[in-house]
Amino acid sequence: PAFVRVVERFRLLRFVNWMSINFSVIRTWSDGNTMESPGWGEWGHGGVPVEFMIDLCEEVHADGWFHIPHLADDDYVRRFATKLRDELDPGLRIYLEYSNETWNWSFDQYHELVQVAEARGIEGNESEKVWRYTAIRSVEIFAIFEEVFGSEAMGTRVIRIIPTQAGPDMSTDTMLNYDI
Repeated sequence: PAFVRVVERFRLLRFVNWMSINFSVIRTWSDGNTMESPGWGEWGHGGVPVEFMIDLCEEVHADGWFHIPHLADDDYVRRFATKLRDELDPGLRIYLEYSNETWNWSFDQYHELVQVAEARGIEGNESEKVWRYTAIRSVEIFAIFEEVFGSEAMGTRVIRIIPTQAGPDMSTDTMLNYDI
C-alpha cells in the first residue's frame, strides 16, 4: 500500500529496472520470471513478471513503458505482446522500447549486440553496427506488435520508442536514417 501511494500520482510507469533490461539474460519466454519465481529484483535474473507490472498499471491507472530484452527471440516478443493485448486495460497505453541504452558501451547489451550485428553482416564501425542493428530489431519488434495488436493500435495504444542517446546526434541520426 505504501508503494502504491507513492506511484499512484504518476501517469506513466517505466519498468526498465523492474524488467532487469540492463544485463538481461532473457532469450526465450521461459527465461522470464513468473509470479511464483523467487528473486524477481535480482539483476540479470528475469525481472518482475509482466503480470505484476500489468496489475500495477491497472491499480494506479497509469500507462506502462515496457522493454524487450536485447536477445529476446520473436516468440518472446509475440507472447509479451499477446499478454499485454489480452490482460492490460485497453484504456492504457503501452510505450514499447527495444532494450535500453544499446548505444552505451558500459552495458553488456552493447557488446553482445556488436556480435549479433556482425553475424547479420551489418557494416560500419562498432558503434554504427549496434545503432543499425538496434534500428532493424526495433522495426522487427514493432512489426510483431502490429501483428498482435493490429495496425490501428500502433501510434495510439502502442507508442514506439527508439532507444537513442540524448547527447550526440550521431546515434540518433544513424538509427533513424538507416535504410532497413
